[in-house]
Amino acid sequence: MNGAKIVTLIMGFFAITVAQAFAADEAYSSFFNDGSGFSIRIVDAMGKRTGDDLMVFSPDDATRSPWLYVTQTGEQKKKFDGFWGLEGSTDYLKLSSVVTNGDEAWLELKNWDRNGNTAGIWGVTGRSVRGRGDLPEGRVFFRVAPEPVSAGLFLLGGLGLLGGRAFRRKRA
Repeated sequence: MNGAKIVTLIMGFFAITVAQAFAADEAYSSFFNDGSGFSIRIVDAMGKRTGDDLMVFSPDDATRSPWLYVTQTGEQKKKFDGFWGLEGSTDYLKLSSVVTNGDEAWLELKNWDRNGNTAGIWGVTGRSVRGRGDLPEGRVFFRVAPEPVSAGLFLLGGLGLLGGRAFRRKRA
């Protein structure tokens, strides 16, 4: 009986620690639309136009990196730029700058491979820097989370199997 209590205690501990990794960050979003035709979104590759409500990237995954997808209707020639950094920090890095004749552009987060390896919430500010009057600007967010979540889930499943096995042995 003590073995079952220990297994239950360990499984509860893992459930609590793993659940935090999947908690929703309702205050943060990877999409912004100002209602006037200007919108920005975090995507995981140049050329993509859609993404999750809050994009998540792993510092260990070199195949995916955040890009800022910008759309703006109206003027014929547009220039977009911006900056990015760890939320709450005053150190910001520049985005690539893009001039386009179209309504959309993708801006690369410069030096992502060197600076994007810290876990946490990152903010990206994108703006239109060509035009008259109020220039649109928006801020979106993404999360950097290392991959140990899957290791925790693997351990949790393994403990459940071991606990079930021990329980069946005692009953037999």
